[in-house]
Amino acid sequence: MPGAPARAGARASLEARIATILEDYGVEIEGGHPERGLLGLARQAADTASRIRERFSPDAWRTLKDIVALILDAIAEKDEDVVGLTSAILTHHSGFAGLAHENMYRFTGWRFMQCGRALERGQATAAVVSALLSGEAPVGALEALLTFTDSSVTYRRRYSVDLSEETVVDLAVLDPLNPRSLAFQINTLAEVTSALPGVHLGETPDLLFRRLARLKVRLQTADAVEVDSAFLDRIVGDLALISDLLTQRYLLSSPRAAAEWSGGPE
Repeated sequence: MPGAPARAGARASLEARIATILEDYGVEIEGGHPERGLLGLARQAADTASRIRERFSPDAWRTLKDIVALILDAIAEKDEDVVGLTSAILTHHSGFAGLAHENMYRFTGWRFMQCGRALERGQATAAVVSALLSGEAPVGALEALLTFTDSSVTYRRRYSVDLSEETVVDLAVLDPLNPRSLAFQINTLAEVTSALPGVHLGETPDLLFRRLARLKVRLQTADAVEVDSAFLDRIVGDLALISDLLTQRYLLSSPRAAAEWSGGPE
């Protein structure tokens, strides 16, 4: 069939990019066992949550533990349906996130959890967009990006045109009303950090809040055609610095440690 080898090569190129993204998170595809990588991530999440178990409802904690059990069962049964497994994991993860959002007491601990979620999702979104669309984007990259950001339905409702890189990037990166967009994560982070302890309206902002303000404005004023790998890589770096600044301000164990810590140049 004419063109079939080219299409197969393009598909392989997309799969290679996705495999690289997954391997960055410890999930091996080529010659590895994806389930074992997922198991490590699930166990890390459960271990972290176990340290503040009393803050989660019993249903939320059970849902999180069930993710580990699902993966262990798939490994024991040598189930090769990785797509089905990841779909089940996603369903349980969404259930846990929903229960935490609806039931967790909205005080400082909840705000820190929201900060962490926005930081990690923002970094992941920027990195994935950069990986999928850098250079000459392979066939299927736009569809893959919409799937990653769970924005396929929104795209069909908002745009009456065929897929284009500009419209997909606008929705996945710049749209402040899309809860899976990069801009939404930055706005959430700015809103939540403004309610953290020790923050007072009207005071001169420190490096943390100046960085956040600049990042927020950059996304508010950007155009889709400006969003390239350099733009996204800079955002990944900014979010890493913001995470370090939050650590410096709130999570270091002693005043001396905080005084010795350096968050990098402004």
